[in-house]
Amino acid sequence: MHETALIVFVVIGIPVICVTLIIISRMWMKGENRKKDSMKDQEAQIIDDIYWGLKDLNQRIENLETILKKNTDGRTG
Repeated sequence: MHETALIVFVVIGIPVICVTLIIISRMWMKGENRKKDSMKDQEAQIIDDIYWGLKDLNQRIENLETILKKNTDGRTG
C-alpha cells in the first residue's frame, strides 16, 4: 500500500507541482514585463517632455538674442 501511494505521488503529484510552479513563474514574469513596459512608457514621456522643453528654451534664447542685437544696434547706430 505504501508503494502505491508513492507511485501515485510520482505519477500525479510531481507533474501537478511542476505545472503549478511553471504557471506561477509565467504569471510573475508577465507582471514584471508589464512593469518594465510601463517604466519604458514613462521614460519615453519624460524624454519627450525634455526634448520639447529644450526646443522651447532654444527658441526663447534665439528671441532674446534677437532683442539684444536690436537693442545693441539701436544704441550704436
